[in-house]
Amino acid sequence: MNRKHGSFAILGLLVAFLLAACGSSGSSGSGSGTTTTSTTSATPTAATTMASATLAHVPSGTADITWDPSTKAVTVKIVLAGLAPGSTHPSHIHTGSCANQGAVLHPLQNIVADATGNATATTTIPNVASGIPASGWYVNVHNGPGLTTIDQFLPIVCGDITNTTTSTTAMQTVHVMLNAASGASA
Repeated sequence: MNRKHGSFAILGLLVAFLLAACGSSGSSGSGSGTTTTSTTSATPTAATTMASATLAHVPSGTADITWDPSTKAVTVKIVLAGLAPGSTHPSHIHTGSCANQGAVLHPLQNIVADATGNATATTTIPNVASGIPASGWYVNVHNGPGLTTIDQFLPIVCGDITNTTTSTTAMQTVHVMLNAASGASA
């Protein structure tokens, strides 16, 4: 009988020792811990939920806008830095101001960042008979890459266009600083 109790005692100690070893959360004496990672893959189904996030860009840059009285064309050159590498952003000239946003007046070329987050895009707008107005226009660049969700519509930079030379017989040139935008724009 003693032998039977002794076997159970040893077996019980072994089980307790194994459980204690498996449940240990301490680290080794060297100060380095072990990390275990498990991965699971699931086959997509109709019940799969897609997650999305708004990418926070921190761009800044300029827009140089010129109007040629002989061709009646406006040229807009946007230069930005601080975009997410490879990202695409719709841009426009709108009526209003950055503080009082209005409708799209002139769609511009999409801004496409290079591998370092820099981008340059130039758009020529034909048939602008009266040139660049003294005020009432602004340039903005949207979060993108399209304009199908509220997050994509959010402007990431904005700049009011202020023209001090509105003569329709002379070349008009406006340099606009594009700074971080707040709020949403359509």
